[in-house]
Amino acid sequence: MNVAGIDVGAKQLHVVVIKNDKVLAPLVFGNHPEGFRRIHSLLRQQKVRRVVLEATGIYHLDLALALQQQASLEVMVLNPKAAKHY
Repeated sequence: MNVAGIDVGAKQLHVVVIKNDKVLAPLVFGNHPEGFRRIHSLLRQQKVRRVVLEATGIYHLDLALALQQQASLEVMVLNPKAAKHY
């Protein structure tokens, strides 16, 4: 299964995709609706099924909601204390 991890910041989203057990180069998107659309396009192109992001104050909420609207994606929001161990 292809997966993606997203490091959420107030202004930027750092996305890493793991495809066929290979880590692809990290990409940076804006933390705004256009950035969300670009991320969704990337995830669809790479056939990502699961997305993991860290709960970061309020900054992850809009992205998590936008991604959860996509039926093909499983979105997991992790507690920062739990994410630290991965």
